[in-house]
Order: sequence, then structure tokens, then C-alpha cells
Amino acid sequence: MRKSAVSLFSIDRKALLLAALAMGLCGFGIIVWPTTAQERTKVNPPVSSSPTNPRSAVTWDSAGLISEFLNPDDGKSVFDPQNIAQPMGVAPDYWNALPVANANVFPFNTNPSTGKRVQWIVAAGEFNQPASAPAGNNINSIWFRPNAATNATYTTLTVRMATVSTSTFFAVGAFYTGAMTTVLSQNTTITQPVALTWTEIPLTTPFPYDPTMNLIIEVSQCGFTGTGFNINQQNFGITPDRRRQFSDLTSACGAVALPTGGDQAVPAIGITVTPANTPPTFTPAGSISRQQATTTGAAVTVGSVNDAETPVGSLTVTQIAG
Repeated sequence: MRKSAVSLFSIDRKALLLAALAMGLCGFGIIVWPTTAQERTKVNPPVSSSPTNPRSAVTWDSAGLISEFLNPDDGKSVFDPQNIAQPMGVAPDYWNALPVANANVFPFNTNPSTGKRVQWIVAAGEFNQPASAPAGNNINSIWFRPNAATNATYTTLTVRMATVSTSTFFAVGAFYTGAMTTVLSQNTTITQPVALTWTEIPLTTPFPYDPTMNLIIEVSQCGFTGTGFNINQQNFGITPDRRRQFSDLTSACGAVALPTGGDQAVPAIGITVTPANTPPTFTPAGSISRQQATTTGAAVTVGSVNDAETPVGSLTVTQIAG
């Protein structure tokens, strides 16, 4: 009887497994996730569409190939490069766009002997992918997306930034000449074996980001060796609000703007941020004092303390005698 019971249990378990496999193959279809349009795998059609069935987001063509697949969470195409999520740990915190065309050699793949200089304007609030970058943060890294594999060493790669008004843009043939903060200036090697992959350039000096203002980002180099890289661009805004300015063909390190330069083209730019460390303020100023102890126990007189890094009401100061 024990052997018979075991045999029945074994048969039932196998039957259940076979039934589950049959349902997976025949009823629900198998979807092999494609990475490119050419690699979309022919599969069985899914069950009929319904508003509550996420698989209704799949569109099939006459050849039985997936022609469209919408993310049920946001309704966006997973085949659109701008909607492909970046792997965790290899993407910036925020970025402005993911252009897929209009590759340009400025400033990372031109003038290897003399260098190149480019300034871009990222308008207020344009670091809005995958969400809007908040205020109260410092930019610690800047990111670009080479459109092909690269391995280049740049002489005196320099990055400068400036926060400007929302009405500030470039004039024809003129760089922005106002005050800028140098956030990086050193020989730098940039290596990225995979095309269209976010590539980080760490900064040596953090820069405060204000999402309500325009941000000017300048990148220059004084020459390079190895394989440089192009960056895809897209147009932002309208003329005469020019978003890009660049140097001529011969000036060292791109010091001189091209007389006819200036357009709307801005590449994919990403930033990594960390909370700004705001120092505490005291009211009235200088009200915290230290007094030498006396035999009578001199009191320490203090005013109020406002510390941006301390929750309101969590810091108390008590006058102590003795």
C-alpha cells in the first residue's frame, strides 16, 4: 500500500507539472525580450486583450513578430531608446534628454592637436528625467553618452559651470564671458566600450544646482590621443535663444569662439547630485560666546540657532550657570 500511494502521488505531481507547462506554452505565450528591432523573437500570440491584462500592450505584425510593446506602468514603448531604463549604478541621477541622432564631434572628437571648447545652456528645470532634479543639491559628476566605443586621454580636460538667469542665452559668435566656476581641470582618460552608454566624468569641485535658473556647462580640451567620441544632439528652444556655442578650428584649447557659431543643439547631459551642506547661522550674529569659568559660576548667554541640516525644534540651547 505504501508503494501504491507513492506511485499515485508521483503521477499526480507529474500531471500537474505537465499541465502547467502546457498552459504556459499554449495559453499565455512565451515572450523572449528583444534588445533591438532585428532581435525581436517570433512567439505565440498572447491571450485576448483586455483593459486589465498587461499583455494587451503587445502589438503583433502579420509575420507573428512583436511590433510594439507598451510598458503597462506608463504606456511608453519599450522599443523607444528614450524609454529604455538604464541599469542601476551606470546612469546619472538626472538627465535632460536621450537624443538618438545628429551625432557631433564637438568637443570630444575633434582637433586632437589643438583642442576644442563648447558651451551649452541647460534651461531651468530641464534636468527632468527620470524625475525633476530638486533644489538644495550639489552637482558632483557630469555624464555624456558616446555614440560609439571610446578610449581617449584628453589634455587639460576642463569643465566650468555658471548659474544664470532664465533669459540668458548665447549671441552669435560669442562665448558667455561672465563668472564661471571651474569644477574640473586635469588630464583625463575617458573609456567606454559600449555605444550609447552613460559615461561619468567626476568633478573635483561640487557645484550648487538651482533648478529655477539656467545652467551653463562648458567643456574644453587642449588635445587628445586615442579614440575620441561623438555625442548625439537635439535642438532645444528657438532662435535667437541659442543653446550652444563653440570655438574655431585653430585656437589653442578652443579659446576663440567661431565668429558665426551658435545654435540650439544640446547633447544628452546627466548629473549626479548630493545634498548641499549648508552651514548653520546664528541670530543675532556672534551670539554664542564662551566665558571662562569663575568661582561664582558665570552664565553662558546664547541666541537662537538655525541649522539647515537639523530638523526644526530638535536643537535646544539651555543657559547653564556654573
